[in-house]
Amino acid sequence: MMFLTRLCVFVAVLLFLARGLRVAFQETTLDIEIPVDTITNAFLKLSTQVENSLLPPSIEQTIHKNDTVIVLRSNNVSQQDKKEEYYEWSRRPYEPNPRPPVEQVVKGWNVTGDPQWLINFAITAFPKCGTSTLMHYFANNPEVQIPEKERCELGANQHVPLIRDMYQEFPAGDFVRGIKCPSNLENDLSKKNFEKYFPKTDMLVGVRHPVKWFESFYNHRIQNDLEMRNMSDLIGACGKRSYGVCTNRASFHITLSQLGKTALTDRERKIFPPWAHRWYGKKLNLTNRIFFYDVEQLNDKNETRAKTFRKDLQRFLYLRNELPPMVWFKPGRKINIDQKKVDANKIDICGDEFVMLREELMQHAVNVSKWVRQYFLSSDTVHVSSRDHLKTVLEGWETDPCSGGGKYKTSTAEMNCTNYGCFLKGHQHHSKRV
Repeated sequence: MMFLTRLCVFVAVLLFLARGLRVAFQETTLDIEIPVDTITNAFLKLSTQVENSLLPPSIEQTIHKNDTVIVLRSNNVSQQDKKEEYYEWSRRPYEPNPRPPVEQVVKGWNVTGDPQWLINFAITAFPKCGTSTLMHYFANNPEVQIPEKERCELGANQHVPLIRDMYQEFPAGDFVRGIKCPSNLENDLSKKNFEKYFPKTDMLVGVRHPVKWFESFYNHRIQNDLEMRNMSDLIGACGKRSYGVCTNRASFHITLSQLGKTALTDRERKIFPPWAHRWYGKKLNLTNRIFFYDVEQLNDKNETRAKTFRKDLQRFLYLRNELPPMVWFKPGRKINIDQKKVDANKIDICGDEFVMLREELMQHAVNVSKWVRQYFLSSDTVHVSSRDHLKTVLEGWETDPCSGGGKYKTSTAEMNCTNYGCFLKGHQHHSKRV
């Protein structure tokens, strides 16, 4: 009786706050739809009270602070499940109902409405950090709509064609929609377009040990039949015919710092290389949530952690159904080539001839690891799975994967120390970075 009384009070308040209210009883579901601009602080406070005291254990509450739909749904879940998985604030992306005509979203070369609901998440990990695996993984999920190719129009200011395609190429319905484009993370124009048109789009951002990242990226270019420059030319900034493969690009923390998730204090900047100062002024304050991972987590052999990772990813994207195990996808040309000849041009970065290359990459590895653990992961909008394990993985970046164990060490005599930190002597740290 007490519950029924409180529920009646709650509904009465909703009627008072909402300019338009639709209540539909379907089996055990109560759907309450409220225009966003009528949701006041008083309502949000009352919603919290509902979460804490009004709903019985068998009710799942999905309240959207930033959307137009509030759902109280009977789900017959156990008390333990409720404690772990339910009563959470959710922004599950609902498309407008009724769906607006395309002209009310884009017309000609102009954005005429809010396109946010067309791109709910973006796979923006660094290259060779599982982006293709994630794209194909979600393409096979019936709850998700995602193009099975890279859509990088935001980086070329072609957001209107992208928005139109996302509207026209996928059917209407309650889907989570996403795109894949690794370069979005490093492209200044992309990030500005996210800030302007897609401020609520969640980002999946992955990294990889810089030594293994470089080897994988270089060999990927070889697999695609590109003629690479001499290895010594790839130490430092990316130049012509490097095809984006260079050691400076392994300084992932420079790119991550531009997302605005940390204060970028003087203490932080001491972890950055000397040439990074050119990027400090490009820092944005993106409101987008980030799911941050190391590529090892996509292929974790520990079954418990792997299951936890999938559950955390499911909850981050507000997917209703449990995610299945991942199948690793390896991109690159595989037809009309002499594979043996191609493989002969690939590198084993642990070879003695690549010692200087690894020395440079290890400097980036140590600094990225330190900055991410101390600063980036502290942001409220940066989400991770198995935080302690991820930190352990990142601490492992201080070990050269080719050394067989032991933390990376360099004598002071070999170092060039500045106000920004210590870096190997004899290497050029160009201010240019591609």
